[in-house]
Amino acid sequence: MSLIVRNLVKQGFWQYANLANTLLGVIWEKVLAIAPKWSDIPKVEPYRCLREFYAES
Repeated sequence: MSLIVRNLVKQGFWQYANLANTLLGVIWEKVLAIAPKWSDIPKVEPYRCLREFYAES
């Protein structure tokens, strides 16, 4: 009996693992598709913003 349960648990685990893996793959593809656009966004220097903030106060 325990052998059957163990096999069911293993099968369930692998199904979930495969599903999670597929989802991660899809999400990663979307991230990689968006990534080149991020480089187009002008980067704001955090230090410069802090300096301006302190200069005002």
